[in-house]
Amino acid sequence: MSFNACAKALERGSLWQLAVDLFEKLTEALEPDALSYGIALSSLERGHQWQLALQLYSEIPPEVADLVCLNSTISACSKGRAWHIAMTLFDVASIQFEPDVVTYGAAITGASVSHAMKLLEEMTSRRIRRNTTVYNASIAACVAGSEWRLALRLFREMPLLKLLSDVYTYNSGMSAASKGRAWETALQLFFDMTRRFLRPSAISYNAAIGALELQWSKAVHLYADMQNRSIQPVTRHRKMPRAIEKWAV
Repeated sequence: MSFNACAKALERGSLWQLAVDLFEKLTEALEPDALSYGIALSSLERGHQWQLALQLYSEIPPEVADLVCLNSTISACSKGRAWHIAMTLFDVASIQFEPDVVTYGAAITGASVSHAMKLLEEMTSRRIRRNTTVYNASIAACVAGSEWRLALRLFREMPLLKLLSDVYTYNSGMSAASKGRAWETALQLFFDMTRRFLRPSAISYNAAIGALELQWSKAVHLYADMQNRSIQPVTRHRKMPRAIEKWAV
């Protein structure tokens, strides 16, 4: 098995440290190509090692560096909340390469609401088709910025573009509804998710229950359903008294 195939398998298995160790052994004997660097950077991204990713990208020879390598580095920095560095790298991508949907998705992750909306508009002007990942990042940015109405508007745009929502999309949508105290919307999203055969996570239940602050009977029903599915809550929800949790058993 070649290095790239082996490292890719380790990366997909979230064994980022082993993938990076393998990359270091490769550099002792051979000159890594763009694919090798890309796999190593993607491994560091999955391992939430943005500083190491940034350092490795800086060591790539200019003639070898490509957009895939840069996308992974941008994503690593965004996920590591080093968003200003991510945007600097995004500017590099705009100069040296032609940014694609992955570039924009990586840059939007962790961005402020205003920057996320600006990047979405840029995608439209550049005729880059948005995908589910881009919408997930944008909706999450709106939720983090307490722009819950904008988050739900983006959520509702997706079917118009024939994009499928995933569990992350629904979780963010329910979190937005919870922030806006729109419990009926949150509950509708939760049941819509299950009708689409998407398996709710602990975060899904937490988001839905969070919206049901004054709807205790419905909150109890969801809590009981979560227990029946053997899903452990992320934390005891602050809006659900211990007595309610006992009734849900």
